[in-house]
Parts: sequence; C-alpha cells; structure tokens
Amino acid sequence: VSTQSTWAHFTFSASGGQLMVVDLQGVEDEETGTHFLTDPQIHRRQTTAGTMHALGDLGDKGIDRFFQAHECNPICEALHLGAAAPSDRRGTAVPAPTTVQPHVK
Repeated sequence: VSTQSTWAHFTFSASGGQLMVVDLQGVEDEETGTHFLTDPQIHRRQTTAGTMHALGDLGDKGIDRFFQAHECNPICEALHLGAAAPSDRRGTAVPAPTTVQPHVK
C-alpha cells in the first residue's frame, strides 16, 4: 500500500478538489525511529489559463495524471475517499471532505 498515494488522494478530497500534495520525500531518525516527510509538491487548480503557482505545480494536468495512475487501496476505502471520476478532477463533483478521527486504544 502506498501511503504517499493515499495521502495525495486524501489531500485532494480534504481540499474539496482544489489541490493535491504529492511527491513527498522522507528520512528516518535512526535514534528515535521518527520519520520526517519533506519536499512536498502541490498541484493546484489553475484559476487562470496557464497560471502556475510554482515550477513543479502541474495544475489540472498533474491532478489528472495522478488519478490515471492511482488505484484506491484499503486505506483510501477506510477513509471513504472513493474513486475520483473525471468530473471530480475538474472540481464539479468532489465528495465532502473526510474527517479523520484518531484511533486510540
């Protein structure tokens, strides 16, 4: 299961289909076992034709490319993210953001 892919899907849903956080990198602190995620890239809906917010922001094209390759997994299903149809990628039929409750034992 790709946690990074699930995270990207979650950020798309939580933003109401307006952006997606992708391309996370990370390192582990060997002493504590803590993982640090760095270098996020954000794909945002383009508000004006051709407008990009950063060099790596591929806008709608980046969002579409992600969903062409993404396969929902058990984590996506547990978060009720659902598969994104083409209309979702255009910001017209995005489900309500999912609230994630921490699981405490």
